[in-house]
Amino acid sequence: MDPPVINWTPEIAVAAIAFYEGKVFTRRRGSLLVGTLVQRDLLRVVSSNAHAVVQEVLASNLGRMRAITSAPDGTVYLALE
Repeated sequence: MDPPVINWTPEIAVAAIAFYEGKVFTRRRGSLLVGTLVQRDLLRVVSSNAHAVVQEVLASNLGRMRAITSAPDGTVYLALE
């Protein structure tokens, strides 16, 4: 068994995850977008060699995130509760 790449303690209650490969935010390409239920944040995570090298809060207190997706043009859509 491999250890986790990311460990959030205390628990953030991950609800939605998507890789961003769009063209709108070119510097974010290849990032993992993570929506949370507890903190109600949208996070960006970049991993390299099985380690999280960047963890950034893109938006705070949005609401309970249920889904993340991006359109063909690269626009990011969030489904909030």
